[in-house]
Amino acid sequence: MEKIENENSHIYDETDEYIIIDNKENIPMIIWKDKDVVKDIQIARTMKKAINEVGKKKYGNGNFFIDRFPEGDEIYLTWYCKPNIRENFINHNPYG
Repeated sequence: MEKIENENSHIYDETDEYIIIDNKENIPMIIWKDKDVVKDIQIARTMKKAINEVGKKKYGNGNFFIDRFPEGDEIYLTWYCKPNIRENFINHNPYG
């Protein structure tokens, strides 16, 4: 795997299978290191569990969502952990 992070990237977690780093907008992203991988349920579960832990620590429980859609021309399987941007979703109190 070629070097995918830059010198300013924060590395949240890294295993033999994936790395979780910030993208240019300081949004955490999980990148599966095998670019020829065929996504299956086990890979999806592994990625979801890992990126959820980062999201909880960075944004707080429930204040983020996992974006599984490519943003451009990613070579590797990549998901993003983005903050909820709608004010009424962040720290929502249903009782006012």
